[in-house]
Amino acid sequence: MTRASKCLVIAVTVFSVVFMGVAAVLSTARTDWKEKATKEFPRSRITEQTTKIGELDKEIESLDKQQKIAVASNAADVLAISAPTTGREAQLEVELTKLIDEAHALADQIEVEAKKVELKQDEDKRRREEVTRLKSQYEDLVAQKDDALANVKRVRDLLYQAKGVLSRVEKRMESLDAEQKKGDAYDRDVAPAAFRPLNPLK
Repeated sequence: MTRASKCLVIAVTVFSVVFMGVAAVLSTARTDWKEKATKEFPRSRITEQTTKIGELDKEIESLDKQQKIAVASNAADVLAISAPTTGREAQLEVELTKLIDEAHALADQIEVEAKKVELKQDEDKRRREEVTRLKSQYEDLVAQKDDALANVKRVRDLLYQAKGVLSRVEKRMESLDAEQKKGDAYDRDVAPAAFRPLNPLK
């Protein structure tokens, strides 16, 4: 006998022993379904289970009815939402169109008001420039007034001085006239006729 034949015989023997052990365990631990059905599941337990199954069937039927009602309700809701003329979508589209129109109207109104504000700002700018120009003119006029008042004061001083000079000149002329009259009287009374001047001063 070859070595391979020996190994094969040993392997067959081992597997046979293992199979016998497994068969013995299975035969020992096998389940007697008939005994289990008569002992663990008596007729009263079967009746109870049958009753539960009937109750579950009734619940299933009730759930089926509720499902059908829910399906019908969902269909009605879908119809109410997606109806072409009276559905919620159509109403929302109409409202959206109105809102868009109102937004466009408000945008146009805002644009008009913005133009008015721009014109008002331009007018305010022109008025500020006009006020600045008038203020500059007023300052120039005030400066001219101050210059004119200074000139008036200077002219008044000159006039006062001229009046003083004129008064002194008049007094001097009066004194000279008086002296001349005295000299003429003296010449007529005292000096001889031969020595009198031909053209006496008057």
